[in-house]
Amino acid sequence: MRHLYVVLDCSDTMAAQDLKPTRLLCTVKILENFVEEYFDQNPISQMGIIIMHNKRAEKVCDLGGNFRKYIKVINGLAKTSLIGEPSLQNGLELALKSLKLLPSHASREILVILGSLTT
Repeated sequence: MRHLYVVLDCSDTMAAQDLKPTRLLCTVKILENFVEEYFDQNPISQMGIIIMHNKRAEKVCDLGGNFRKYIKVINGLAKTSLIGEPSLQNGLELALKSLKLLPSHASREILVILGSLTT
């Protein structure tokens, strides 16, 4: 069984318009497709979402297997206020804290999506 945390940068860097309309909106659209495909290929897997902004990490969604819930959460991220800088260390530590509790036979994965050049 796979357990995946998606750690997403929601800092002010994601408001840049080098990707139209913004980096965050492009990331949200691609992440929606990823979630659908991930649960299609791994039906008994679990996923969680962590956002990084203002030098903090915040767990938006804990591990679970309902992909419709994650699509709603990801769409809600498009309205998130983009402030400060991301903290990669805090994001990874928060994900690791949750993944440590899982049994050793389970696959534990972290996917980091970072738009900032600094953390």
